[in-house]
Amino acid sequence: MRRNRPSAGRSVSEMTEISVLEGARNSALQSIGRNVVAFQKMEGMLKFLVANHKIQGLPERLAEIREEQRLGVDRLTMGNLVDKLFRSVVVDKSGRTREPDDTEGDASFSFSVELEAEDHSDTREAFQLLVQERNALIHQMLVGFNPNSLESCHEISGILADQRDRLKPHYEYLRGVVRTVLDGQKELLAWIESDDFPRALAEVQNDAD
Repeated sequence: MRRNRPSAGRSVSEMTEISVLEGARNSALQSIGRNVVAFQKMEGMLKFLVANHKIQGLPERLAEIREEQRLGVDRLTMGNLVDKLFRSVVVDKSGRTREPDDTEGDASFSFSVELEAEDHSDTREAFQLLVQERNALIHQMLVGFNPNSLESCHEISGILADQRDRLKPHYEYLRGVVRTVLDGQKELLAWIESDDFPRALAEVQNDAD
């Protein structure tokens, strides 16, 4: 039986070092990919919430309106999205102003999360720090990362593990809000497609007359 031998010119010690480096490199690359994907998903959820927290218009134009609003936020940066989120979706309860009444004949869906002033400020600051972390990962950390250095691989893996722990609660928070908005939209669409909607429109028209 033949036994595997070290490649010519390389000692067992050198082969072990190479194997350790490859394992550390793979772990580092997985950590990078995992966090980048998490940030991308958070950005997608932010876009969805900013574009869909309020939809209003004629029933037959709701799909078109949703698409217009989606396109309107499609190219916004994560920082801009967070700013809009805390102006229109997650709002300061004490500074909330009453929105104008819906236009006659419109179908309307709106959703917001109301927080006390201090909670709103703290939550907004936490998301702004996440934006800074996202930018640091994309524009700084990866530039300085050396995949051929065991020390560099271990260092970035540790940094990204800590970052992932900080990301997780905010990721879950956004996912929960998205689910609530989706459930509300489904209820609106179900009502529009039901027999109750034409009757409701007729009642509004009769009251106006």
